[in-house]
Amino acid sequence: MRVNIPGATYFITKSTVDKIPIFNDQRCAKIFVDALKFLKAREKIEIHTYVVMPDHYHLLVTLTDSFEISKLLHSLNSYTAHKITKIACKSKIWDDRTWDEVIRTEEMFYQKMAYILLNPWRRGLVKNPFDIYEHSNLSEILEKYGVEFLKGLYGKYRRFGE
Repeated sequence: MRVNIPGATYFITKSTVDKIPIFNDQRCAKIFVDALKFLKAREKIEIHTYVVMPDHYHLLVTLTDSFEISKLLHSLNSYTAHKITKIACKSKIWDDRTWDEVIRTEEMFYQKMAYILLNPWRRGLVKNPFDIYEHSNLSEILEKYGVEFLKGLYGKYRRFGE
């Protein structure tokens, strides 16, 4: 059973069925990012950070009081599946399981933010953790908070110098 707390912040992860790298196709990744932006524009979610990896996505979002987590997941996953199946020629896009976790502390919030932002670097999709990955909002984070913020975040929550 999914916990719904009005106005809560959630860390969400969802994989493609059989971990197929559907989002290597730029058109599919764009569909997902555009769907996020649409939901944000409708003021149903506040997107703190996101990344669309080749075979999964991560989100850190805050919902409005009237928009439940189950509605967000249904809207996002059903819409993107409908659009992507036409491009990817697949009958099923998303794995049945979704991982969602309520953010309970500021510490947890920043740990999840670092995890999401470092994901492309950890997977070898960018050479440097500060390099812009096209299907994330790292550029927005840099613009909003600056490089020093990211250095501190990465240093505290992920040993990116290893």
